[in-house]
Amino acid sequence: VALHIAIGHFSSFGGEPPVDLLGGASMSFFYLLSGFVMTLGYGKRCIDPQQHFDFDYWTFLRNRLARLFPMYLLTNLMFLSGYFFFMPNYYTQINGGAYVTRDVLTLFGLNMFIYPFAPILTELLGSDVIMGGEATMLPTNGVSWTIQTMFIFYLTFPLVLRWIRKNNNRNSRASLFRGLYFVQLAWFVTALFLVAVPPMSSVGPGWGYWVGRAWPFGRLPVFMMGCLAAAERLDSDKLTNTVGGTALTRIQMDFYGCCCCPTAQLEEAKSKEVWRSRGGWVLGMYFSALIVPIALVVLFQGAFHILSFLFRIGFEASFPLFFVRVIMSLTYSEKGGTLYGFFTSKIMLAIGEMSFAFYLIHMMVCINLVMVGVRGFANMLASLVLSAIIGFALTEGFEKPMRNLLKKKRG
Repeated sequence: VALHIAIGHFSSFGGEPPVDLLGGASMSFFYLLSGFVMTLGYGKRCIDPQQHFDFDYWTFLRNRLARLFPMYLLTNLMFLSGYFFFMPNYYTQINGGAYVTRDVLTLFGLNMFIYPFAPILTELLGSDVIMGGEATMLPTNGVSWTIQTMFIFYLTFPLVLRWIRKNNNRNSRASLFRGLYFVQLAWFVTALFLVAVPPMSSVGPGWGYWVGRAWPFGRLPVFMMGCLAAAERLDSDKLTNTVGGTALTRIQMDFYGCCCCPTAQLEEAKSKEVWRSRGGWVLGMYFSALIVPIALVVLFQGAFHILSFLFRIGFEASFPLFFVRVIMSLTYSEKGGTLYGFFTSKIMLAIGEMSFAFYLIHMMVCINLVMVGVRGFANMLASLVLSAIIGFALTEGFEKPMRNLLKKKRG
């Protein structure tokens, strides 16, 4: 998923002509996977009402910060250094004060929290203090907005666990799941329509798209969907509803009856073996769904921005259902199947280990190559290789040592 997003950035910023590979459509996967993995790793006992709620919040938060903040801070400082190298008048140019504000907000991780209110603040304070444009309010290292957006997940995680624990009714969990999906969908649509309201109308539809996809509280429902999916996965062996001798969770039955095939009946659902084998089928559907709109964007270059914008909105708002299906299928794979073998291979584990550093550094590499004249396919290839090399070096030489050091500080 990180690779899809990165290659999408390479083709958009360094391509000739630029092509939007719709990498943003994969963003909800990160939110869902965070909720799923965190619940499996930290919340197994906490969501069970029969056990004591034992959650060490401060240790959890410290470990999360130790994992994320050093690389977040380093890559933003590297990006800031690049700005000063290529633009010595970075802070003294017109609206330079707004960039100072942006960089200070970046230091404290607040850009995306105030992003929806930036146009109003611009009207009140002036564009020389804060600038509420589509990209001007992103962090210094633009792609690090995801860290800020996901930080609300860590702050609220204990509350989410208590919510799941309190609503530990298997018959209603699928309804909660559907409700969260429509809440995030409603937020996305609302954010898009906000651009018609002054002063937001002055910043264009791209701002509404970013509010919908990146405001931390607006993406919290997707994270909660991942937490619910993990709770269902943990409870799956205890359910009494079985097909072919294999337990099916309420969310699985919801997929068969509502999401993937509306006319399907429960008896059409097969064994766990078939359930997990369809993970590859759903992945294939996802990437097939991307190929057609990408081809249209390439074909109709004159309408590039409009087409890619509409496709991005549709995919980011609707694809969480696909991703939950993929995550559930992969976790049912256990120690069998092609997908399990592929994702647990040594090369994929190595890529996964460095994916965080790779993601945070890839735009910096791409933009710097553009600045020195490397464009087109050469930019994409060079960006991919250099990002992988630098990402590996940062993971082994900085991220891991800093993570271990910060975890030991109070250990």
